[in-house]
Amino acid sequence: MGKTVPEILDELRSDNGSNFKMDVLKKYADNELLQMVLKMAYDKVIYTYGITMKNMPDDITITTNKISLEAGLKFLRDDFATRNFTGNAAHERLEKILANMRPDNFIIITQILDRSLKINMGRSNINKVFKGLIVKPVYMRCGIYSEDKMIDGKLKKETAGKVNPKGAIVQLKADGTYREATVLDSKASYVTRQGEEHNYPVLDKILKHMWPGKYFGELTVVLDAKLLDEILPKIHKEDPVMAADIAKNFYKDRKTLPRSIGNGLINSDNPPHDNIVYEMWDYVTFEEYANAANKVKNTVSYYRRLDQLIDSVSEGNETAHDDDHVTVIETHRVDSVAEALVHTANWMKDGLEGSIYKDKDAVFRDGTSLQQLKLKLEITIGVRIIGFLPGNKGSKNEAYFSAITFESDDGKIKGQVGVTTLTEKLRDWFHVNRQVVGPIMNVQCNDLTKGRDNDFYALSHPRYDEIRTDLDVTDTLERAFESRNSAMMLDAA
Repeated sequence: MGKTVPEILDELRSDNGSNFKMDVLKKYADNELLQMVLKMAYDKVIYTYGITMKNMPDDITITTNKISLEAGLKFLRDDFATRNFTGNAAHERLEKILANMRPDNFIIITQILDRSLKINMGRSNINKVFKGLIVKPVYMRCGIYSEDKMIDGKLKKETAGKVNPKGAIVQLKADGTYREATVLDSKASYVTRQGEEHNYPVLDKILKHMWPGKYFGELTVVLDAKLLDEILPKIHKEDPVMAADIAKNFYKDRKTLPRSIGNGLINSDNPPHDNIVYEMWDYVTFEEYANAANKVKNTVSYYRRLDQLIDSVSEGNETAHDDDHVTVIETHRVDSVAEALVHTANWMKDGLEGSIYKDKDAVFRDGTSLQQLKLKLEITIGVRIIGFLPGNKGSKNEAYFSAITFESDDGKIKGQVGVTTLTEKLRDWFHVNRQVVGPIMNVQCNDLTKGRDNDFYALSHPRYDEIRTDLDVTDTLERAFESRNSAMMLDAA
């Protein structure tokens, strides 16, 4: 008789070597129950359960062994993955199931719910043995907008031409925490970019009335007087300036919390569910999602998906009589990048992060799409080179340097330009001339930002532009902000 699944898992734990673990899986490659256990534990696309062991009692008493591992897995699929049992009913149901399982199978079910079998193996190695067993969460990233440029006398094509400006779409760049929602059989579930599950009961009341499929967006937290009273004393202890700013903006009707505070509340043990807003930007059917996961090209345009999203959100809000918790991110249709920059500049004037510029015909895919680009202002600031950081060990730049450090003469701007932003020719020149500390260089960036605990400003996404041999003083912080404001007015003109 062959080994049981608990025995196979113990064998996998007996040695931490990757090759050993792969050999063990290959030895039991025909064990379908093992494959199902692995899939239900690590496939966060196909299986989400809406329950973990975190809120279960620590002292569940086993009374019988009548529920087998196979039956336990079936209960997980039929009762929890489908959300037939939720909330307290789910906890009671799970306790009854576990109380009737053998101890080793009991442990496997709890590990599946906690999404780790404690075998120290990742999705990629499991899939090398069982091809395609664990479905990778699909995530469509944005590229970064960049105009074509001349380098060493040659035209380098950048991303600007990837988006057709006619009928393009520009959206506010969300500044919350990412969530992918699944709506199926009038029930909703939510996962992070890594596939971790979360529950949002207030959002459920709306999403259950929306169309079946996958939704993509970010969660933010909107203040009301009650939440303000709860959080302000704690924030004031840590950062009195931020606390004063939050209170001031609240009374000016700008009520969305900064990302650093809002995300902390969302990811806490007790999220403020009544204050959470889900700002969505995309919707796909299950077929389109599966196509993206399997690298099959989709055909539905973003223009069409956006219309579907708007209709679905409207239907959910109207049926639930709630317009406050689920929205479509602020969206505008434009015919040029200049029009898109007008909206971008206006958002940035309000302290928001920037925009996403999208081709109306873009299809849904996994990975980075160059048909949806982060669009921010481009500001040029003169700073002084003050040093070079050593190359990172084991990297291709180990023998060179990892970054050029810089500072403004008034000491109020500090930062570094990574070597990866330089051409090889520039990298080689700086390597040979590393004693060249002190000259002024122009750095391009998207914004000026100040960390909570810093007494200086940093440049957002700094990129080397050129050495300025004609200058002997850098820009001051005041001058840098004038350049920032000028860029906003120019782009909004």
